[in-house]
Amino acid sequence: MKQKVKATLFGLGQGILDGKVEVTIVSKMSDGGFVVEYEGVHYQAIRKPESGEYFVNLDSKVNPPLTILLVRPDRSAHVKDITDIVELRCILHQNYDIISTRRLPEPYCMARKEEYACIGLPVNDVGSWIALSDETCLNVEGDVILMKRKTPTDPKATVLASLTEKNIQYLVEHFDLDFVLEDDPA
Repeated sequence: MKQKVKATLFGLGQGILDGKVEVTIVSKMSDGGFVVEYEGVHYQAIRKPESGEYFVNLDSKVNPPLTILLVRPDRSAHVKDITDIVELRCILHQNYDIISTRRLPEPYCMARKEEYACIGLPVNDVGSWIALSDETCLNVEGDVILMKRKTPTDPKATVLASLTEKNIQYLVEHFDLDFVLEDDPA
């Protein structure tokens, strides 16, 4: 989604700063706002619908977005940038479990809906195959998310890292997924 736009900067004690500056839209947030990059730092921004103007809050630094791979039951793969773990829950529409198994090579892991929340959704054969060695799982239903751990040697670690283009290419090829280029509305 990286796109350059002109924006107005503002902050507490500074008010609205004069002039417009160029920022790069990095991702859209689940609340309708944006994550933008300005001078190498990520900030929250809003866009006024009536005027189309962007405003960047200099008091609201955010972590860089986390790039993940959303895999649907139809084997389509969608690259997503998320800004926080709450957004991960929004994508899966439920609480989730993060699992690592020997079927998913290090440093990768998978997020899936908690099992009690999956009654009646389409079976995700990629997620089911990955989770097969996890004794708590028979079939994985609905969407799954493939991610990367920052500390691959610690199976309990939940610190996540962004997938690189090379990681995404590997996962798409390894699981024979149908890669979707355009932005996914979900």
